[in-house]
Amino acid sequence: MKARASGDRGLSLVLVLWLLALMFLIAPGFVYTMRIESAATSSFEDEASAWALAVAGVYMAAAEVSADYEVVASSESGLVFLERTADGFHPLPSRRDLKMGEGTVSYVIEDERAKVNLNTAPRGVIDELLRLSGADSAARDEISDSIIDWRDKNSDFHLNGAEDDYYGSLPFPYGSKDGPFDFTEELLLVKGVSREIFYGAGGESGIRRLVTVHGDGRLNLNTAGETALSAVYGPGVANEILLRRKTDGFMTIRSHGGLVTSEFFVATSTGEKGGIRYTIEAAIAKKPGGKDAVFISWREHGVGYR
Repeated sequence: MKARASGDRGLSLVLVLWLLALMFLIAPGFVYTMRIESAATSSFEDEASAWALAVAGVYMAAAEVSADYEVVASSESGLVFLERTADGFHPLPSRRDLKMGEGTVSYVIEDERAKVNLNTAPRGVIDELLRLSGADSAARDEISDSIIDWRDKNSDFHLNGAEDDYYGSLPFPYGSKDGPFDFTEELLLVKGVSREIFYGAGGESGIRRLVTVHGDGRLNLNTAGETALSAVYGPGVANEILLRRKTDGFMTIRSHGGLVTSEFFVATSTGEKGGIRYTIEAAIAKKPGGKDAVFISWREHGVGYR
């Protein structure tokens, strides 16, 4: 009996040792899995927080657009909304870089009236904008004609343009839109428009930030840059407007068919939490004669957008 009991104890000891060895093998994998799951949960929570912060930034931008202002001008820190008071024009308060809890939100407001309108610009303005952006003569002719063909309602094509026959012959065929542009990125579908021309390359900035699909085509003389002003009015008038802005800070009286305010904007808002950045871009329009603003487009670029 004693020999059998001793044998049982020996077998039990072997089993315990085997179980301990098995635990040592399993434990690191279990701990690693738990860490991965914990990190994933934390990452998901941070992304959700970053999204919420980005949404908050878009609505803060909409609140600025909804304010009672008469002039929209440019400054080193971005757009300035100015209200008329008894002693002149004064900027409305603005905060575009905020800390909220353990995260941050920052947003930028762009004036769409500072840009050339793809849906209304004459061919000559499009050609000049492309020239000022670094495109050569052949590319300008092809792109200018193709933009007109893309947005007009007929199926006739200009000398250097394109309609369904061209687009249908591509490796991944599609048709000419024959209607107005809804997003500036549609330009990448137009014959002749390369990513380099749109986004920029080799020291050239591209036309992405110089064009818009919102508004009626009239520029805000206070916010349009030299390239847009020169494309629309020519270098002489552009220099005159820029000099007046430099001298006076901003213009309060319309001239040259342009405006001194705006009601169409794009807000790009980025929320950040735990190193995760989430970006939302929204087009905002101020209702005529009122203080309300409406969203006319909402695009979530998500995590990692630059």
